[in-house]
Amino acid sequence: MSIPIDKAILKKKGLFRSQDMEIHSLFILQETGVCIYSIHFTERLVELDTDLITALFSALISFSKDLTSRQLEFIEMIDLKISFKIKEGLIFVLISDITVSSIFLLDCLEKISLWFISYYNRLGPSREYLIIQDKRLDIVFRLTIKGMIHPFVYRSPKAIIKYFNSLISKDEIVGAAVFSITGIIFYSSLPKKFLLDSLKEFENISKRGLNELYSIYDKESGTRESIKQVRERVRNMFPKEKISILNNNQKLFYKIISHKIFSLIIIVLFDSKISLGMADVSLKNIARNIKNLMKKRD
Repeated sequence: MSIPIDKAILKKKGLFRSQDMEIHSLFILQETGVCIYSIHFTERLVELDTDLITALFSALISFSKDLTSRQLEFIEMIDLKISFKIKEGLIFVLISDITVSSIFLLDCLEKISLWFISYYNRLGPSREYLIIQDKRLDIVFRLTIKGMIHPFVYRSPKAIIKYFNSLISKDEIVGAAVFSITGIIFYSSLPKKFLLDSLKEFENISKRGLNELYSIYDKESGTRESIKQVRERVRNMFPKEKISILNNNQKLFYKIISHKIFSLIIIVLFDSKISLGMADVSLKNIARNIKNLMKKRD
């Protein structure tokens, strides 16, 4: 069985990939610091000594707890970001490029922890002495960190990307991006700084709502109705539409587009020659066309 099936799907769907916006590795530790599962998604950190780095994680978590009495969530080191989640006696750690959305990392850790704890609890008492190796877990976690476990991937991303590329080739827009409310970037033709600034702007809004969602996962075992209600509240926390006029008079429009089972944030960059009124009319047409494309499947 070939594990990196996510790459084939990404290529087939034409979805966004950036070599400097990658999640590199996942480590799962017991609270004692013993690593019970690890996987490298890229070659960046393969040569690291697992025992050494997991000892560092334990020390950082203990230091943070003693110093601030709060759970450590993120540490940034040069060009890397280390993300932490502690749940049911286990420590989950992701190492990524510093440019990866924090809200996306938070969402990945929540999903990974839910799946792993369910798997781990079924192993029985002997699990305390196991170093876990399971190709099924590897596949699920690879798909998770690539954002492949999202309904948009199996709707119409290729058609939407083709549509945006067509608008760019006709000089109707300068660039665009499509991402989820949890920070999964599906497509971007924006300058990188615009993309990263846009993600940062939405992170704080999304994080507040998702923390509320995750508290319901913990308290109510993820009852479907409760999660659906909270996801609706998260979506409603975002402005339906936002306009920024840049120093060079380019116009940057943000808009939420809702499908019955998920929502997308689209960003469209218009040239300085386009008037604000024309850009607004064009955005409405773009949003309507994307909604129609979202009803289809690739």
